[in-house]
Amino acid sequence: MRIDFVITELHTGGAESCLTEVALGLQARGDQVRCFSIGSLPPVGRDALVRRLRDAQVPIETAGADRITQVFSAQRKLTRWLRDNRADVVQSFLFHANVLSSRAARRANIPTHVGNLRVAENKPLRILIERHAASKMQSLVCVSREVERFAKTHLCRPRRHPHGTRQHSRATVGNDPHTHVQMWPPTTVVPNGIDASRFDQATPVDWTHLGWAPDDPVVLFVGRMHPQKNLQWLLETIPDWIGPRHPRRRLLMIGDGPLAGAIDAYCRGFGGDYVRRLPFQQDIAPWMRAASALLLPSRYEGMPNVVLEAMACGLPVICSRVEGIAELTDGASIDMTFAVDDAAAMIDRINQLLANESVAAMIANENRCRVQQRFTWPGVVEAYRKLYQVLTSG
Repeated sequence: MRIDFVITELHTGGAESCLTEVALGLQARGDQVRCFSIGSLPPVGRDALVRRLRDAQVPIETAGADRITQVFSAQRKLTRWLRDNRADVVQSFLFHANVLSSRAARRANIPTHVGNLRVAENKPLRILIERHAASKMQSLVCVSREVERFAKTHLCRPRRHPHGTRQHSRATVGNDPHTHVQMWPPTTVVPNGIDASRFDQATPVDWTHLGWAPDDPVVLFVGRMHPQKNLQWLLETIPDWIGPRHPRRRLLMIGDGPLAGAIDAYCRGFGGDYVRRLPFQQDIAPWMRAASALLLPSRYEGMPNVVLEAMACGLPVICSRVEGIAELTDGASIDMTFAVDDAAAMIDRINQLLANESVAAMIANENRCRVQQRFTWPGVVEAYRKLYQVLTSG
């Protein structure tokens, strides 16, 4: 098969990692793959995924569109690029790529466009635009069951078959077999994957480089400094679980984004060097290997890749019960999740984990075993390939 992948950008992230692994996996199986980035390619130092694709001889093109005013030129460039190859399948990732690809694939006369929904972001205008784009897709891959429910509620439209019967065609992938109502586009769930082995050789960082004691319990946040991650709320809770009453505890936040300046100001004002932010780190594994727990207080997600990475590191995770978390924590012997904005429950989970090393070790082991068994890249690649085969077989 010939598969063209389209994504909003190729910086390091969950969707970007998924595209990279699926593209490389399909190419290894003999498929012809290409990649197109709507935005400019990342600079040196943040281009690990681009380098992996290029090292494997996967062609990469970019529209270089980093501003909203460039959307029409990006649309034209994408359409021309798709016409050059006439792929069997166009697979898009992320909102902007889903929207532009839905029109470009039709203009390029490519019959099969598969979208990919990564987050359950309930914004009316965004939903309106993406619903229109989804109506032109042949399938929509969702990263978790909760995201699929969101898609069926907000993006998909019912389509009844003539005479109340169900037509068995390539468009029925993901439909509910117990109803005569076909949801369009049909959906399927393919979760994120992780290569747990790449974390095995990571050397834990030495906290003394930050001026902390080597055995200080460090709670780690990794992600974009963005309101989605609920960081302003998190800062309000910090005096209740870090500070003079818990003098050895530390919170390290790693990432960039629009809230970075406000978080840096908070760190300076809090005093005592209990809380610190570092910019984006190309390799997060050494930080995870040294931390005591990962903390993710997000308002919404899809299936957070950072949680998979932490679990692969054998790191306990304390997180809000957002989309995708149920699949990641299913079967856990101890619940380390909390409702969004429930500060008391979050602090209780933190205290429970940091006060009991045996509990932390048990959770860490369970996490690693779970990702090794359920969230592997070969399984993800095979799920995408089977979907493409079904969609193109009729």
